[in-house]
Amino acid sequence: MLLLAVITLAGCALTAKTPEPVVNSEPGRPELYIWPNSNSHSNNEAYIRLLVKAGSLQEEDSELGYAHFVEHMAFNGTTAFPGEAVRDQLEYLGMSLGNHSNAYTTFDHTSYELYLNSVDPERLEAAIQLLAEWAYHIEFSEQEVQKEKAVIVEEWRLSETEADRVDARMQDNYLSGSRLAERMPIGTRQSVGAATADGLKTFYQRWYRANNMAIVIAGDVDEDLVSGLVSQYFPEDTRRSPEPGTYLINPAAMEDRLILTDPYAASGYIGFDYYADYQAAQTPDDVLAMQHWNAALDIWYDRVQARLPETEGAVVNADYYWETISPDTLGISLSAQLSSDDFEQAIRIIEGERQRIITSGISQSELDDWRNSVLEHERSQQDAAGHLAGVIYDHILNGWPLLGQPERITLYEDRLDELTPQSVQAAFTALFNTDPKVTLVHPYRSPAPTTDDIDTWLANVDVLPHVQAKAAQGETLWTINPATAGAIVNEENLPEEVTRWTLDNGMTVYYRHSDQAPGKVYYELHGLQGLNALSPAETAVARLALPALGTSGLRDMNGAQLSEWLNARAITQVPTFSFFDRGMYGSGPSQQFPIMMRLLHVALTEAQVDEAAWRHIRNQNREHLEQWKGHPHEPWYSLVEEALFNSDVALRTLTTDELERIDTEDIQAFYDTYYAGTQNYRISIVGDISKELARASVLEAVATLPRQSADWATVRPYPSPQASASHTVTDSGEQTATAILRYSLPKSETPETSFKTLSLLEDWINNALFEDIRENKGRVYSINSVIDGATVSQTEFTLIVELATDPENVEAVVTEVKARLQSLAETPATESQITQWHETMEQDFQQYINAAEQQAEALAYAPLFGQDPIAALTFDSEPPAAPNQLVELAAQFTHPETTLIELIWMP
Repeated sequence: MLLLAVITLAGCALTAKTPEPVVNSEPGRPELYIWPNSNSHSNNEAYIRLLVKAGSLQEEDSELGYAHFVEHMAFNGTTAFPGEAVRDQLEYLGMSLGNHSNAYTTFDHTSYELYLNSVDPERLEAAIQLLAEWAYHIEFSEQEVQKEKAVIVEEWRLSETEADRVDARMQDNYLSGSRLAERMPIGTRQSVGAATADGLKTFYQRWYRANNMAIVIAGDVDEDLVSGLVSQYFPEDTRRSPEPGTYLINPAAMEDRLILTDPYAASGYIGFDYYADYQAAQTPDDVLAMQHWNAALDIWYDRVQARLPETEGAVVNADYYWETISPDTLGISLSAQLSSDDFEQAIRIIEGERQRIITSGISQSELDDWRNSVLEHERSQQDAAGHLAGVIYDHILNGWPLLGQPERITLYEDRLDELTPQSVQAAFTALFNTDPKVTLVHPYRSPAPTTDDIDTWLANVDVLPHVQAKAAQGETLWTINPATAGAIVNEENLPEEVTRWTLDNGMTVYYRHSDQAPGKVYYELHGLQGLNALSPAETAVARLALPALGTSGLRDMNGAQLSEWLNARAITQVPTFSFFDRGMYGSGPSQQFPIMMRLLHVALTEAQVDEAAWRHIRNQNREHLEQWKGHPHEPWYSLVEEALFNSDVALRTLTTDELERIDTEDIQAFYDTYYAGTQNYRISIVGDISKELARASVLEAVATLPRQSADWATVRPYPSPQASASHTVTDSGEQTATAILRYSLPKSETPETSFKTLSLLEDWINNALFEDIRENKGRVYSINSVIDGATVSQTEFTLIVELATDPENVEAVVTEVKARLQSLAETPATESQITQWHETMEQDFQQYINAAEQQAEALAYAPLFGQDPIAALTFDSEPPAAPNQLVELAAQFTHPETTLIELIWMP
């Protein structure tokens, strides 16, 4: 939250050589980083960023919040783009405020970011010109400053929590004893209220100087063209900003034992924070050295996950994270989420497994599995422009090496075998040689533990003896012996290089080769109908079945062991069951595809519910329901469930009685009836895999699935309100008020409308509300609208507007939103606006569908949206909706007889 995260080492990979990043440093100009990048996953796109090394830490006492205020002013006008012309320029670039474009201010820097979803010389030049305007030519008129104050106050209100809430107290403790505690980026209401145009301009001119800035451009760009444009728009400027200074987190000032609760804390949390002297990575050797303790942390995580079921629901999950607190300090947190207040069990597992690694180390097989997992994940990914821009940011701010995927893969392939169980154990031990800072949050209705309790639990941890891990099993582990052989009864070559196989068990398979992710393949198993086809009792079972089955594992592996096995091979397999549909999706290295299909076969034929796994899931949910009774937020969520979803069991909180009536036999019956076998499934397979291998695997493992299908003919519609109503609930615990407006429009009363037309209307409404309510009037900080109803199972289109605002103004703001929506039904958007939105939509689609994962998704899910699977792979370039079509749709949504549900949540 406070400092930049480090490079995600399991990120993007590439098989072909990526050009090296180019760094240009010229006196009087910002440092320029160019990283040309184009591959089958990331092409015709670019990320363009301006980094200013000035944040809230650089503010004087009289300037609190000024760095953030200046960032806001960048979108209110510059010399070349006065007033709303900045937003017009963003729209020309295919962006809108809060969407493709973004800016943020943190403690030590401010960042302006532009994403081009289609790169051509004209748009690239326009983007670089806009960066230059933000760097040197932001306008500060007193009128605009006063208008923006209202927006920033609303942002402050949205982010601010009461001083006695858990989050605020944890933040205060983390920042204690440092300058950061006195320099929150949002500032104070007093300092923001007292800001003047002259004061903001003074701060801007002091810090926005070439020596204090960097330009980052990564993506499908030409180095010479980019360099020339930057030289053109960033002329030499020898004026210098002051040195920003260095201000660090102070772990010594944090509480050793922090015990917290508040009336909104409904579950438990415990975290162990360790702070160690550690030099941030600056070379490939440093990155390799980090892998020693990274390996140990991943193995710690796997061991902890395997032990969670023994808590029978008391410990919901455990995890770790780490961050560079300063160039020479590393922070590591081990934590657990609890369903209640059984902190002793959480400590026994978290601390017990940490100590077991220190005292007994790890096994060679654990290390081998970890190494294989890292290599498999890296080999099957690619560098993307956004990832490379992030690598450069980490280099500028934290000194991290500029490693592209080829260099990282080479490093890992050549040297990961240098890691030994002994070196991993030693690196892990060295980081945990200090006493941790312990933060404990107990449920508000549970008695507070004492520091003595925590110390006693820590002292009494039993460290399990070291057990040699079972060697990883090979492909024979998932051998299948189907009752009958399968067959392909029809093969068709379709447009877009898609092959369709019809199997003799009734399933349909779509195959498409894609080298978008070299060496990787994706699949989507999908069937229409889901919870909407089940009885209320069956629906309650279905909602709990997948986590119970997942925790049970497959064959002789429990859930944690299966997860480890899959992760070691970079294979994912995730079952799904929603209101509208059900299925499974997966991915993995191409050479693992036969195993992936056998796993799919096993998952659809052999799943069994383990009693201990079910107890774990049931008890978690039971405790959640118990803690939820009487919670301050319960009235709000109950209202939402009743007012918007008619308390449909698929969408509301389950009751204790419903939970207690479910047993393992019910879950097994649900699986056997509604999930196993062929059902009405279809499957799509897209990736770097030959048709021959895909065909053989389908014949072996998919075509041999037994015919099994429930009665999917009778379904209930998605629940929706039957009459207009307005409701207000209090006690959100926040400074801001939340308002939701939901307009329901029956499809039967709407002329045939394409999804594209609805998307254009959504863009129009979003732009209009943001421009008028937020930018021009400053009445809200956040306002967003969506139009739902695209699936064939939904009988309505719904327009949902959600906003956050001053509680004193909420009624007036809601009235303004309604009036603005009504005005859209009277004043059409221009054809040029619609054309621009349509072009942006097409460019977004092209970037989306370029990925093999999205191609598999589009092919499988097309029937859910009433589309032909092949058509789902292409963008309809027909002329967009005419202005009068959007006006007519807007008029239908805002017609006085349209059902409108208005919900307001107050502090």
